[in-house]
Amino acid sequence: LDRGCGVPGTEPGGRDDTAGRTTRVPVWLTTVAVMTVPFAVAIVALRDPPWHANLDLALTELRVRDTLSGAPPLVGLSGRIEAFGVAGSHPGPLGFWLLAPLYRLFGGSSWALQAATATLNLAAVTVAVWIGHRRGGRTGALAVAAGMAVLLGAYGADRWTQAWNPYLALMWWPVALLGVWSVLCRDQAMLLVVAAAGSLCLQTHVSYLGLVTGLLGVATAGLAVTLVRDRAAGRPVIGTVRWGAAAAVLLVALWIPPLVEQVQNEPGNLAIIREQFTHPTRPPAGWRTGVETTLHSLDPQVLLAAGTGERGSAVPGALLLAAWGAAAATWRRARHAGALVRLHVVVACALVLGAASISRIQGTVFDYLVLWSWATTALACAAIAW
Repeated sequence: LDRGCGVPGTEPGGRDDTAGRTTRVPVWLTTVAVMTVPFAVAIVALRDPPWHANLDLALTELRVRDTLSGAPPLVGLSGRIEAFGVAGSHPGPLGFWLLAPLYRLFGGSSWALQAATATLNLAAVTVAVWIGHRRGGRTGALAVAAGMAVLLGAYGADRWTQAWNPYLALMWWPVALLGVWSVLCRDQAMLLVVAAAGSLCLQTHVSYLGLVTGLLGVATAGLAVTLVRDRAAGRPVIGTVRWGAAAAVLLVALWIPPLVEQVQNEPGNLAIIREQFTHPTRPPAGWRTGVETTLHSLDPQVLLAAGTGERGSAVPGALLLAAWGAAAATWRRARHAGALVRLHVVVACALVLGAASISRIQGTVFDYLVLWSWATTALACAAIAW
């Protein structure tokens, strides 16, 4: 499985793609520059007519302003979370903190909040394409860019320019998936990406709880396997240990605000979230709904609907699942079987964790709660195409 995992800076065929970097712009930067165009167009188009945020968007703008005022929030936006007779919030404020400097840069208005959100999502696209370049050089960068472009079209500009918390982390979830795949491909530096992107997703919306914790476990297991194998083969392990330690430090640092809030209040927000999920007041959706919703999200038509919000069908989703299973069964025929089987592992984990997460949703399973599943569909399609 260690063969063909891809070496950062090389093409899948092993040819060095870094040669001549001093005389030309790296292809992943050129690709990102092209993908900047729709973001720039959206930011300019939203400038007029002026508008003012209301409801959840107004609360988000207030939290972003609080971050700049010296009284930064310690938890996320309020949501359908309640325990001990107290209303709770989503786990953390990382999204507010990341939006704050961009919000100030664009002038501190409701439009600035939209522009900041678009810029944050452009950063997600940039990181994703960069990871693609690390995995497969020019081909990898272009393939990931194509996948992110499909997701941008599927979600629609309405979602990747709006700071509503179910939308805010949508483009960062595929970054987390690509980061876990990279860690399994022995690119331990990507642990930092997994920690950062996963924390942003989970802190922004609690629906990522099972997904993020599960995939962090997969990445940690991959790191442990690498350590054991390298030690058994007599290879140095200091680099792996350092990247693991750096990721752990980053993870702790990003979760300091929610932990501080937990200590300061009784009950703390994390305790409220834990109580709601361990002792739900409304029955969870259950595994049947989890599987059915997953099949609906696997319908490739949702990726081609171009922001219409069309809901997929279970039959095409089941066919795609079967096609992915058949593709996974033939991974040994691939030119770079090690990297491909690891991609199939990430897709399998995302599918199982996704169905499990949906099964734990309490109350109505609104479509906006499972939009992250489209990234799994895109990754499954990429694995089949490979």
